[in-house]
Amino acid sequence: MRMIVLAAAVALLAPAAALADPPAPAIMSAGAHPGEPLICRYYYHEGQVVSRPTCKTERQWIRDRLEVEHNVRALQMRAAIQQN
Repeated sequence: MRMIVLAAAVALLAPAAALADPPAPAIMSAGAHPGEPLICRYYYHEGQVVSRPTCKTERQWIRDRLEVEHNVRALQMRAAIQQN
């Protein structure tokens, strides 16, 4: 009986969730210049069910990507040095 009630509740809530507007960008970039467009990407952060937007300028996205690439290379180099 509980399964039927649960299935009915899910069936009623699913269409309402599908019609809901996506969340507005909650994080605006502090380093953006006026007139510079923001690019928003949606990410699922640890422990979250709903994706959240992260909005940055193209220059900020590139800077962040290059920083991550640098950190990965540095980690790989440290691991290679420790093995020798």
